[in-house]
Amino acid sequence: MGDGTGDEEGKSRKGLWIALVVILLLVAAGIVAFFILGGDDDSEGDGDDTEQDTDIGDATGDVVNDGPIEFNTDYTTTLEGDRTEARYTLDAPDGAIMTVQVANERESQASVRAIYETPEKRFADLSVNPGASDSGEVITAAGDAATFELVFTGGPAKFDFRVDLAIQDDAGQGGDAGAELSDAFEISGGQGVAGLLGGEDAIDHYTVEVDPGTAFRFEGAVPDDAEQAVRFVVEFDGGRLIDESVQPGQDTEATLLLADTDSGTMEVITSGGEGDYTFTAGFDEVTDGGETGDAPGELADARTVDPSGPIDGSVGDLDKGDYYLFAAPGASFGIVASSDSSSERAYRLIVEDAQGKRVGDIQVQPGAQMSETIELETTGEVRMQITGGRASYSIEVG
Repeated sequence: MGDGTGDEEGKSRKGLWIALVVILLLVAAGIVAFFILGGDDDSEGDGDDTEQDTDIGDATGDVVNDGPIEFNTDYTTTLEGDRTEARYTLDAPDGAIMTVQVANERESQASVRAIYETPEKRFADLSVNPGASDSGEVITAAGDAATFELVFTGGPAKFDFRVDLAIQDDAGQGGDAGAELSDAFEISGGQGVAGLLGGEDAIDHYTVEVDPGTAFRFEGAVPDDAEQAVRFVVEFDGGRLIDESVQPGQDTEATLLLADTDSGTMEVITSGGEGDYTFTAGFDEVTDGGETGDAPGELADARTVDPSGPIDGSVGDLDKGDYYLFAAPGASFGIVASSDSSSERAYRLIVEDAQGKRVGDIQVQPGAQMSETIELETTGEVRMQITGGRASYSIEVG
């Protein structure tokens, strides 16, 4: 048997290894705790520096982390070092007029590029050199509310910027007249309308209720400072009444006769253009046969008149005919039919007796006068129909 020395040495080595493992475990735990707690005081200072790098500073208000900014507010910021891009967001309403303005300070080392966009489209792209300034206008239409991004790149530079916001005021209604009939602005007859076209706003739509038996009058104009012509279209009852393209500094005017049966909604559509426009869509009173309004175009509704004086009126355009009734002054009488020199086309006068037999048929050219003797088999009511034109007529019976 041995003296036990080897066993003692084995036990000693085993205890040493156990102690070494315990020490290593303690060291590892300390390292883990160090990182969990965020390191020493120097690492905390580094964290503050990182936060400061993402803080772009302030102008009239704090702008932090390139987040939302406000319209109509001045801001100042820099692009330098690791900060080579700045990005901001603005929530624009429908029918907005936005003006992006950038002023690069003279002490800046390089130009600044400003891009104004949505995820779908770029609206403005400016490059501004040191000591210079630039601006860009962005116009949106009804239904175009969106979040816009203002992105700056370039530098090193220090620069000022702002985005001004105004809202369109088509026809004084505090917004943009829609491009579709469903979004049209309703206006009153004779109302002076001012509107704006440009950018995304390519069409403005208006409606006006028709005043039957009147003369529709339209006047449209485009100011000198507009960049493009504006097209004015007027539609009614499925037909196009007016289609005029008006250049900057020019205007247009038209009148159209309406029938006594015309009623409903008339549409005024403006398109094209880059700038302001104005128009008036009104209804002027007409007098046929001595009474206010259009003489009816149907025999059943014919207007009864006194043949002792002139029977004056107008016919043409949407007013396809005027019907009159009067008592015959005798079995034989004369008719003198005149057309004003301002008439555009000839009108036709047809005379019938009470039984509907045609006893007279006269064609009268603009500025002319025609006469005819009417012979009746029996006296009584006489029917007189006037068609054609556009013409102003005067009929004398006797």
